[in-house]
Amino acid sequence: MAVEYSWPTKEKSQAIGKRVKRLDGMAKATGAAKYTYDVNLKNQLIAKGLGSPHAGCAIKSIDITAAQKVPGVVEVMSLKKDGDKIEFQGDLIIVVAAESEGAAREGVAACKIEYDMQPVFVKDNDLAAAKAAGRTSAGGGKVRLDKEPAAGENVDDFAAKEIERLLKESAHVVEAEYGMTALERYFLERPELVLLDVTMKGMNGIEVLLRLRELDPEARVIIVTADVQLSTVR
Repeated sequence: MAVEYSWPTKEKSQAIGKRVKRLDGMAKATGAAKYTYDVNLKNQLIAKGLGSPHAGCAIKSIDITAAQKVPGVVEVMSLKKDGDKIEFQGDLIIVVAAESEGAAREGVAACKIEYDMQPVFVKDNDLAAAKAAGRTSAGGGKVRLDKEPAAGENVDDFAAKEIERLLKESAHVVEAEYGMTALERYFLERPELVLLDVTMKGMNGIEVLLRLRELDPEARVIIVTADVQLSTVR
């Protein structure tokens, strides 16, 4: 049954059309408000990162010697090594920690990196050329399913069938309507596979996944939408 609702009249409203005092208004207007940039702790260091200016390249060499000698620089850390491939512009290569922002910036500028440029493909019609150059890979990064859809198979249909198969093959199926209940049941039952709905009540499926991964990084989890779940429930 539909519930009718209408906005209150101006005379009866408590917030709409009324002046509201901002609790932080005076502090911000006078400059007294403190922001993160205003915080300076004892022995605090400021870090600056050096990202790749190129979208596709390999690192030939990294030299941080000059950066380490910059006055005020405390630590220079290389996140990449010779031979590593860069696959997007801005990929972080070096981080410099220093006693001041100026020293950190100077340290970054002193870093020397030699790149081996690679061809870059950013358009759909460049797919054939990208494959020929060996610059393509399967989506999902390191994530892989136990079974992959066959060539030309509808991905949504495959996902629905795969979820239904996993549920049927399970020795026991434990159901939970609320996200927090799902977490509790997981640590009580220790199932081999967890099926989470994005729209779970209370703590949603994504929140449950993040919490579960934090407590048990080895947990096997499948996230589905309500539409997919409904199509697999009998």
